This record gives sequence, structure tokens and C-alpha cells, in this order.
Amino acid sequence: MDILLKHQNQIIDDCLNSALPIFIVSGNSFIGDSKIPIYDQVSMLNYDFAAVPSINLHKIDPEHFDDGEDNDLYFTPMFTETLWEPNIHNDLLVKIANDETRAFFISFEKNVIIAPYDGGLDLIIEDCC
Repeated sequence: MDILLKHQNQIIDDCLNSALPIFIVSGNSFIGDSKIPIYDQVSMLNYDFAAVPSINLHKIDPEHFDDGEDNDLYFTPMFTETLWEPNIHNDLLVKIANDETRAFFISFEKNVIIAPYDGGLDLIIEDCC
């Protein structure tokens, strides 16, 4: 895990630079109007997330999210603004690597999305060509 964290921190820092404002994006899944998530991504994280309006997943992708009944699976996106500093977000990176949660980083200043996962990370960068 130490090698993964070292590599992830180095790559992310190369993309973002220290003290750069970033958004961490995650979210929770709900059935209907329940307030209890069926898949809780954020309660275990030490960030103050703000929620945006829930999305009915069936309306977005009816073929993939068709339960044959109520089609009332909702996803509530959540975000928080913080600063990127190497090793400060290791707890989050470890939880993502252990498949305990999912989240990604966005920098609007650098036009980059960084999506860590259990074996590395994906970078989505602006095409400058």
C-alpha cells in the first residue's frame, strides 16, 4: 500500500501542485425517498460534503437501471472543496484502494479529473492539441 500511495501522491502532485484548490466528488445511492443510503460512500470520510439534487438513475439510463418495478434508484452527488497537499488525502486514497468508497478529484484551475481506484488512477486531462 505504501508504494501505491507514494506513486498516487507523486502523480497527483505533478498534475495539481501543492496548495491547489480541488473538489472531491462522491455520492450516495438511495431507493425512493428514503433518507438511508443503500450504498453509503461518504459517511466514513472526514470531509464536509455538500449534496446536490438527487438523480433518478432509471431516467438517465433506462436500460441499465431497470429494476422491473418502481425504477426508483437515486444517486445523490456530493462534493467538498479542499486543497491538494501530498499525503493529506491518504486516508481517502486507502479507502478507495480497498474498495470501501469511491471518489474523484477535480481541479478547474488545471482542467483535470483524477479518479483513483484499487490499483492506480485514471487521469482525464484537457486535450490541448
